[in-house]
Amino acid sequence: MRGKVTVVSIVLVFAFASIVTAQEISSPVEKIASLKQQLMKIERIETEARIRLEELGEQLNPENIELAVAGIGSTHPEELREYRRKLLTIERDGIQTQLDQLEEHRARIKAAIVAAEYAAYLKYALPSPTPTPVTSPCTTTIDEARTVTGRLKGAIIAIGSDAQPYKVAGAKLKLKGMLLIEASSNDQGEYEFTNLSNGDYTLEVSAPGFKTLSKLVTVQAGEVLIENFTLEVGEQ
Repeated sequence: MRGKVTVVSIVLVFAFASIVTAQEISSPVEKIASLKQQLMKIERIETEARIRLEELGEQLNPENIELAVAGIGSTHPEELREYRRKLLTIERDGIQTQLDQLEEHRARIKAAIVAAEYAAYLKYALPSPTPTPVTSPCTTTIDEARTVTGRLKGAIIAIGSDAQPYKVAGAKLKLKGMLLIEASSNDQGEYEFTNLSNGDYTLEVSAPGFKTLSKLVTVQAGEVLIENFTLEVGEQ
């Protein structure tokens, strides 16, 4: 009986270690696949544990305890009954504790899957940088302006207390270079700076209730630079 509880405990420890490994995978697609495999393992373990829990409930019935010790010769049968009841109760309580922990871990994996899927969306939904094509040797002044300037765009998200990602609208962005340029994220949490000169900038992102983030970015002429930010909750 104790063997089943031990097996569930070992698998649970392995499951907690697996989510850390999944977080270290660089590819969003591979990370999502790994997390979903872990979720399937957790659900299978939960099913087996609940089946065992039902079996223990039946075995704890007084008549079943009586049948279990009936063939054992003893001058104190009540002590045998109490001893068996105690063993079954310990195993039942242990499995119930494991189920509670598995439920919490399953919720964490589901939240991690949602966050990974949203990160993949941010990575692949936004357009990739593409150079401006040259159509003829003679270009206009507007064409020349496009080839010597770049763009910077991205999305601002945050992870809520329920571990779900959501878009941050109205975040303040400051782009510091030769000049200071300010902007705000729209209702979709997206921002964009256009007509930027080639060079290095410091991009600062802030929003009420969140920690201010800053990052050094390099704008290349004729390209679109994509920088996404995940805000962290600040001190209240």
